Amino acid sequence: MKGLILAGGAGTRLAPATNVLSKQLLPVYDKPMIYYPLSVLMLAGIRDILIISTPEDVPRFENLLGDGTSWGLNLSYAIQPSPDGLAQAFVLGAEFISGSDCALILGDNIFHGHDLSNIVQDAAEHPRGATVFAYRVQDPERYGVVTFKITSLNQKYLELGQLNVKTLGRGMAWLDTGTHESLLEASIFIQTLESRQGLKICCPEEIAFQMKYITIEQLGALADALKKSSYGQYLQQVVSDIYET
Repeated sequence: MKGLILAGGAGTRLAPATNVLSKQLLPVYDKPMIYYPLSVLMLAGIRDILIISTPEDVPRFENLLGDGTSWGLNLSYAIQPSPDGLAQAFVLGAEFISGSDCALILGDNIFHGHDLSNIVQDAAEHPRGATVFAYRVQDPERYGVVTFKITSLNQKYLELGQLNVKTLGRGMAWLDTGTHESLLEASIFIQTLESRQGLKICCPEEIAFQMKYITIEQLGALADALKKSSYGQYLQQVVSDIYET
């Protein structure tokens, strides 16, 4: 399976912070926003990933993430000339997908919760059709709403497993980062959990090791390169704990 991350858009609701920088490159507490959706795809077992962004921002994502080999990934990039809807991601990624199964995630969405890895892996292994993830909110008028009328045809498709709507319920968090307030709330949420648990959320280096995409030696090298930051020191502690067990 291949992954698509749609990280385009003008980010006008976050201006002026996004006047010269993609929203998905802004930090959510201790890491760039793009790390969060990228981590979800990694947890699903997806290693071939296409990042779609604006002509101005694609080079910035390339500078940040490179070709993904340091995390055991294969990252590619595509330019979205103008923000023309979510479905455009599949048009721009048609050659990359090339008949493979694929998963689309937005570059400004954050997911966290118990058993997230198993949930996304189960969806990736679904034998046919598609899985749409939904989340209950108090203000659905602000978001896309998953609705479908059960007709005989729809029922047939449901029975064949060609449509699977998975609602993320209690124990799962979905965070939007489209406004200054929601971006701050997301950062506080991540900071609170990481401080209380002593564990990083959506840390691609750690996930890459857990998924056996990289070796402990490679993880150690990544940690050493960041050793002056608390992020790098956390990775160093992860490596130390593994060697001690």
